[in-house]
Amino acid sequence: MIEIDLLPLQFRDKKHIAFETIFKKKMLIIIFGCLVSLHLLIIMATLFNAGRLNKFTRRWQGLSSKKEQVNQVKNRLNQINQKIPLIEQLINERVLWSKKLNGISDLIAGGIWLNELSLEEKSPDAQGNRVQYLVLKGSAASQTKDEPALIGRFMQNLKNEPCFSEDFSEIELGPIKKRQIKQTEVMDFILFCRFKK
Repeated sequence: MIEIDLLPLQFRDKKHIAFETIFKKKMLIIIFGCLVSLHLLIIMATLFNAGRLNKFTRRWQGLSSKKEQVNQVKNRLNQINQKIPLIEQLINERVLWSKKLNGISDLIAGGIWLNELSLEEKSPDAQGNRVQYLVLKGSAASQTKDEPALIGRFMQNLKNEPCFSEDFSEIELGPIKKRQIKQTEVMDFILFCRFKK
């Protein structure tokens, strides 16, 4: 049962009033202590989370620099992958010069020597494509005066040699000039070997 004390304060029991006042003060101190403790816990949790956030931020920055390096490697790899078809095309269309030069050396008959080998690009053909040639400049001399036959035989040997002629669509004889070296007649000739497209 609830008791209600209706007496005015001056007539009430002093011990009872002191107990209520002390109880209220203790409750206020406990509530204040709880609030301060809660506030300190929030501050500590905030500091702890700020430390973790800094740690994760540093880790993220480290990862972002590594990510940048990975992106650079990926870009470089993409550039290389784009060049692979061109490299494969070059490999398929390459000319093995060592075999060609060795073949030319084997096909040169006595009385013929080469003075110059060069690559030339000439004006476009009927389709507008630039035409590339291997130009062989040489000389022929013979005691039997059959220099044109020597040149013709050399040209025919080049045409008949598959190792040499496989990269050329045609081998044409250019201008021939006669000249005299002491008592020997020498014929200078040019062969144009047209590359296949």
